[in-house]
Amino acid sequence: MNHNFKSLRAQRSNLTFPTWLGRLLRPLGLAMTCVLILSATTHTASAAQVEKIVAVVGSDVATLYDLDRAIAPYMSEINKSPNKEQKYKEVKAEMLDRIVNNLLLKQAIEQTKIPVTNDEVARAIKNILAQNNTTIEALKAELVSKGISYESYKDDIKQNIQRVKFMNQEIGSRVKISDQDMKDYYQKHMDEFGGRQSAHIAQIVLPFDEGTTKEKAQILKTKAQDIVNLARSGTSFASLAKQYSKGPNAEKGGDLGVVDPSHLLPEIAAALEKMGTGQISDPIVSTAGIHIIDLIDRAKASEGDFEKMKDAIYNKMYDQRVADELNQYLADARKKTYVEIRD
Repeated sequence: MNHNFKSLRAQRSNLTFPTWLGRLLRPLGLAMTCVLILSATTHTASAAQVEKIVAVVGSDVATLYDLDRAIAPYMSEINKSPNKEQKYKEVKAEMLDRIVNNLLLKQAIEQTKIPVTNDEVARAIKNILAQNNTTIEALKAELVSKGISYESYKDDIKQNIQRVKFMNQEIGSRVKISDQDMKDYYQKHMDEFGGRQSAHIAQIVLPFDEGTTKEKAQILKTKAQDIVNLARSGTSFASLAKQYSKGPNAEKGGDLGVVDPSHLLPEIAAALEKMGTGQISDPIVSTAGIHIIDLIDRAKASEGDFEKMKDAIYNKMYDQRVADELNQYLADARKKTYVEIRD
């Protein structure tokens, strides 16, 4: 059976701005509205910044102001570099490239004239509110504090829905993945999927109670980090669990035995997937409290696990292939579009 894009279309186009698309577009500098508030904030720019053109892409231009905003998040990293000037040049070149790709993609989406209804925008905002456990009143108040109008916010939501639809129609539709493709990939990357298997773990829990405020939660997190530091410096995890944990099996060193990650809290399962055997996690915050995980051992993936892993394999391959298709699409678009970089 061939697994193609259409077979997962319903899962991937539910307008909740799925993480696969967020991960895909993030390298291009395209912010996805999958959080409560857009990353856009008010900035004061000089007229010279706004007017100086650093790139021309078809009928669009990018200004020095745009470039400075793109570079800003990397300034800390640049300042820590032993060769700040060279690092700055590298980041600047990368950001310019991202800006060009962003504009190319924007123009392609505009040309397709993908329709977005008011109902789709309303459902997307409803999903965002649910994901962030907040209300429309709180959202509007936060927007006001950021100097962003609600209408502007809805326009951004609409643009992001168009991006999702564009990726579905123009890029994702090119991807075809067969069972044999997945089997071959699994054979070559079996170690990657071991992280999704059962694992032997121990846990330290510092629970929240009904009266836990943000301040108290931060104090608990600081305490958890101190415990992590002790464990990583050689103090027995079991002894620390007996001393500090308020969770299951604390008297047994927090040992939970062999567990299925799918049965754990999602925050713990996500952290566990990235850990190596013998590693102590950073403090993990959940709705229940703060957790520290010791990954004692992990089951290895085997050829017989292929059927259980098929969804994960497909998603991994799909993301990679969509990224490749998008890169090729933008490379082709760049050849057909007038692009000038001005230093």
